[in-house]
Amino acid sequence: MRLHCSYYGDWLLRRSPIEILSLDSPRNLRLSDRDYYLFNRSSVLMGDWFPVGAEPLFTISFRGFTQAWVFRGDRLAR
Repeated sequence: MRLHCSYYGDWLLRRSPIEILSLDSPRNLRLSDRDYYLFNRSSVLMGDWFPVGAEPLFTISFRGFTQAWVFRGDRLAR
């Protein structure tokens, strides 16, 4: 499993069995079922790219507000 994310916290880097990659550009996409893309509110507000028109695998909410969107790579390929 590979997790691509723009802004990740220290919690993600602690002895994770998951390969964590920086999501700096849509040119570096790996569109497999092993790749997951995490976009949080900060990355969207800072103007990072966002997969418009794609349905997220799931969202993460806090107090009724969506804080993050998770997409699977093979679903972005469609």
